[in-house]
Amino acid sequence: MKVSHILSVLAFFLFNHVHAQWFPLNSGVTEALNDIHMVTGDIGYTVGDNGTMIKTMDAGVTWNNLAAPTNQTLRSVYFLNENHGFICGEEGLFETTNGGLNWSLRTLSANTNLHHLDFYNDTTGFCTGGDYSIYKTIDGGFTWNQKSVNTNGTSNPVSDLSFPTENVGYGVCSEGSWSILMTTDGGETWDQDTIGPFGSLCNLEAVHFTNLTDGFIGGWDYQTFIKTEDAGNVWTSDAQLWAIEVHDIDFFDSNNGIIAGEQGYVYETNDGGVTWSGNDILSSAHKWIDGGFDPLGNAFVVGENGQIYKNELLLSSQELEAIDVSLWPNPANEFVYVSADQAIRRIVVSDLSGRTVFSKDELMLGQIRIDLPRQNGVYILTLTFESGVTTSKRVIKN
Repeated sequence: MKVSHILSVLAFFLFNHVHAQWFPLNSGVTEALNDIHMVTGDIGYTVGDNGTMIKTMDAGVTWNNLAAPTNQTLRSVYFLNENHGFICGEEGLFETTNGGLNWSLRTLSANTNLHHLDFYNDTTGFCTGGDYSIYKTIDGGFTWNQKSVNTNGTSNPVSDLSFPTENVGYGVCSEGSWSILMTTDGGETWDQDTIGPFGSLCNLEAVHFTNLTDGFIGGWDYQTFIKTEDAGNVWTSDAQLWAIEVHDIDFFDSNNGIIAGEQGYVYETNDGGVTWSGNDILSSAHKWIDGGFDPLGNAFVVGENGQIYKNELLLSSQELEAIDVSLWPNPANEFVYVSADQAIRRIVVSDLSGRTVFSKDELMLGQIRIDLPRQNGVYILTLTFESGVTTSKRVIKN
């Protein structure tokens, strides 16, 4: 049966756009949650205080407790796929290869108080800790080696990293520092620079670069949100958000991003951070500690008292119009057809881990056949139209 639907594509502007709705998820815990990582649209992990670790397999509808290898604070979680992942915190770095059922301690020299985990790809990743410590793996987390950081005689925890490319990266430091770390050799060596002060001493908690030139830094204590448009040579306070306290900055792509902040606020952008809008989705007595996106573009924030909120409609497109798209059959056996009343210039099919299994770049009109991979499962079909509008749909292969 042929199914047709209208995709409503809305443009969003600061204070004038229609907010997509954030809604609460029942985490089943009351401890503060410090980090969330959605591996697929369905499977995700969250960690928090006192060894709290929970997992969802249904896009956040339900969460189940996992037995953590520690009862101390866990600060960060990252999974390379559904089964292979890492957590870190006050008692070090732990690895699982069976979806969090069992964990093994990984040795990172003498530093066990760790703050942040991130991977650039399936093999290259980083873990940070106190005393400006940065560890790197190039074999998917099997071995980790501490890297050289020029600290200029100071000592602070590295709270966050961002790599716009494989070689260029940035880091920020908490506990009263206006220092930023920079690397141009893939994290082998890091140099320190001072980017302020923009006021009194600040705890810098978050950094994110959407490309080589455009980046954002956020912090708290002295309310801080600053940005650069020239690869960090000059940093300026953002006039819209100069007074907010920031705990995390994350982008799904170069346009769509969120800020997790104090007093129950989440800030959203759909234009690469040119404009931001605040959305008070929880009592001002609470704070959000981390935010992120799943591979489908759904947004999540986690914070105090086991709070998790989700937004399924955060992503906006670039112009106001309606596109009539047809996709059939779905579920499918070997192939699907797609058609639209506007020319399609790019088709991408990816699995739920985000891996591209098919792509086609050319101007396409009419009825288009797309052959599906041999393996059964759920795939994401992403269409980019001639106007630049992008939409994604699930395809089930039986």
